[in-house]
Amino acid sequence: MAIKTVADLKKQLHKAGIKTYRNKKTKASYVKMSDVKKVLADFDDDDEPTEPDEEDIRFTTKSGKISVATEHDFIGDFTELEDAEKAAAEWMNKNKFWPNLWDVSDHGNESLMDADDQTRIKGL
Repeated sequence: MAIKTVADLKKQLHKAGIKTYRNKKTKASYVKMSDVKKVLADFDDDDEPTEPDEEDIRFTTKSGKISVATEHDFIGDFTELEDAEKAAAEWMNKNKFWPNLWDVSDHGNESLMDADDQTRIKGL
């Protein structure tokens, strides 16, 4: 199970038997970070997608151009990677949707962008 939301994390904590504590003064619930780290250490990264979903954004390089699109929306063609990344970020912000980002080679090979690149681009 991929942990994408706070609700996903809570489910994993509960499933792992992590105790929830309550602050008597503020009534806020909390867990110990050491317990959370145990759950995250056991998290299986094999849940990472192996191919793009139709709503994921693809950066396809062909003939010196970078085409940015989902299966349903064409975002644009660019000569500079920086411009392509900025356009993808603007599209995500406009649509209030931040899908996975994929590199597609000129041979059609698809590879999920690493987490650092995805975070950087989504933050533009």
